[in-house]
Amino acid sequence: MLVKKTELGYSDLYGGIRLAGRHDIKRCNELWGNSLKSSRLKRKEGYSPIDINKNNVFVVSQQSITDNFSPTAKASLDKSLKQTELIIGLVELFCVLDEVEIRALVVDKKFRGKGLGEALLIASIEQSLIWSTITISLEVRISNYIAISLYNKYGFSIRGRRKKYYSDNNEDAFIMKSPKLNSLEFQRIFRALVKAHRHQMIKIFDMDS
Repeated sequence: MLVKKTELGYSDLYGGIRLAGRHDIKRCNELWGNSLKSSRLKRKEGYSPIDINKNNVFVVSQQSITDNFSPTAKASLDKSLKQTELIIGLVELFCVLDEVEIRALVVDKKFRGKGLGEALLIASIEQSLIWSTITISLEVRISNYIAISLYNKYGFSIRGRRKKYYSDNNEDAFIMKSPKLNSLEFQRIFRALVKAHRHQMIKIFDMDS
């Protein structure tokens, strides 16, 4: 059974994924099309990991990924980029009462297909456990088959549809929701998926190094 992670800090999330700060806003907006407001970012050090009713943005950098998944190299991820602390993915979580909403999950195009989206999802589930929430919900483009498949892998199911939800092309969105995070069955499956993903990531970044 998973231990409820109420004592973890943000720096303890999977893959070294951390809470974003004000200094990250420029890079986050590069990834996210200038949609991020500074009010959503950490204002000061010592921000409590169990605060709720907040928008929180979490980020993953090149260095955190190689530190966590490459036992033989520390800066192997895309040697053409010298900024090892470059943020290459983010997720925004909104927590209220017993539910977390994933409002955005973005990976830099150069780094897609390397399991980073799944790492961000795993960290989102971990943070939801920190907040003692019961479920996670999200919207996803109906054409985003890769993302839908990932969410299905973690037990999310389609619960509804929002017509013309995306303003850029009027595409519909599926509303998806996780199983109950505190169920023994979900926790058993989650542990196995995290273990498999870690092995996959080590193989990927060992080859890259």
